[in-house]
Amino acid sequence: MPNSRISDYLSDILASKFKSVQSISFAYQKGKSTRDALIRLKEIHNQDNILLKLDIKHFFDEIDKGILMRLVEKLSMNGYVKKLIKSGITPNVDYSKLEKIDIDKFPKGGIPQGNPISSVLSNLYLYELDKLAISKRWKMVRYADDMVFSVSNIEEAQLILAQVEKYLLDYRKLVIHPLKNTSDAKTAIFLNPKDNSLKYLGVIFDGQNLYPTKECYYQLIGKIKAILKSTLTSEEKEMAIKKAIAQWCGYYAFTDISNSQIKWMNNVINYQIGKCKLDIPKVNIAHVVIKTRKRQNNRLLRLFYPIQMGEEYEWLNIYS
Repeated sequence: MPNSRISDYLSDILASKFKSVQSISFAYQKGKSTRDALIRLKEIHNQDNILLKLDIKHFFDEIDKGILMRLVEKLSMNGYVKKLIKSGITPNVDYSKLEKIDIDKFPKGGIPQGNPISSVLSNLYLYELDKLAISKRWKMVRYADDMVFSVSNIEEAQLILAQVEKYLLDYRKLVIHPLKNTSDAKTAIFLNPKDNSLKYLGVIFDGQNLYPTKECYYQLIGKIKAILKSTLTSEEKEMAIKKAIAQWCGYYAFTDISNSQIKWMNNVINYQIGKCKLDIPKVNIAHVVIKTRKRQNNRLLRLFYPIQMGEEYEWLNIYS
């Protein structure tokens, strides 16, 4: 049985279990993405509140296999699939065979990151933490091992940090990154997000709005420069640029990106295209952003054409 089929089966088994924490947990679940996590963060945060960001050290490498297997054993599921999961399956290009994990590569335990089964199991491993957050009415968003809390004051932030730290150490043998006062710290308290914005899942959150980071803009510009310098034909370059811009908008169209930022990107990209003196029309990123937002917000379209962040929207006409 291919790993993808096992992970799909496991996801279906856990779907009903995770319904109680669906407003908190967003990673590795059907129909959910980082976009949903970020929108939820924006919804729960009061502009007067403080943000607490937590990150687990070496999450996948430090998952205790004994604890995880006991959690798997409690699930109501096919016994054969349980045995496959407990044997530790890694992804394999040849799905006609199943390859077991080389335990020597994981002397401290842990599960291999990138394995679709590992991704699903990681949510099971932290499910009780999500339930704890619900019971305590914490305003929390979790994407894998990255958590953000919206809190009223620094005392509440410190209390939540201590409680999460204790739970993870006592019940899951996991450790939180140490608290630091820098904006790029893995674990940090943001007293005034407006002045010291939070970076989360590749996006900046200032307590009110979501924006792509500066690196995100330059990554797209750099990618287009590389395409223009490549040995592709003009037609191939045009298609590659179209796909790169559509993919970028798939990630960031839902944010509060400003018209001035879009205009700046248009100018820079069109300047690079003009320098090459190729028969490639100018781009219109604003047009792509608008069409992408419409598709993301249209429930009917999402039903028949499910989208994920970063999907390549080849059907979009990105040119003016």
